[in-house]
Amino acid sequence: MLLLFAIDRLFPAPPAPPAPRYSPIVLAADGSVLHAYLNPTQKWRIKTELAEITPTLQQAIINKED
Repeated sequence: MLLLFAIDRLFPAPPAPPAPRYSPIVLAADGSVLHAYLNPTQKWRIKTELAEITPTLQQAIINKED
């Protein structure tokens, strides 16, 4: 147990990356999107659940990343 504690102290885990900064979105009362803006780094980054992405697009993203 002491060995694990010493290893943890000598080789700490790297810090977690910062949370992504999403694009601000303006919604209507019914939940539909009225307008979206670029995030502070001037990129489009919209939070999406995996179930909202078609399997074809999921596979395309995986193929692109690999």
